[in-house]
Amino acid sequence: THGIQSGDVLADRAMIWSRCDRPAQMIVEWSTEENLARAQRVIGPTALEDGDFTARLDLAGLPPDQPIFYRVMFQDLLDPRAMSEPRADGRSACPDAIRSPSGVPGTGV
Repeated sequence: THGIQSGDVLADRAMIWSRCDRPAQMIVEWSTEENLARAQRVIGPTALEDGDFTARLDLAGLPPDQPIFYRVMFQDLLDPRAMSEPRADGRSACPDAIRSPSGVPGTGV
């Protein structure tokens, strides 16, 4: 991935954006625990060349009044066994509502 970003944060949802370097399926994992224990996995849209390999996901149904920690990965469309490292260093638009866990490394797909 080329980084992640969250925004448009409401009580029960947030928009997550990320970019990769090839056609790939976006995957977001989120949890109310910083170590991402019991993370929920959401399959997002595909990142394609006509969209500059950018994908965004409306992460809805989040529990209100709890911090949300998340990470983004991409799965290569041509080789489903190829996955990017989880990336979780995006900056939050609303730090009290949604956060990235600290210390998780990330590289490109």
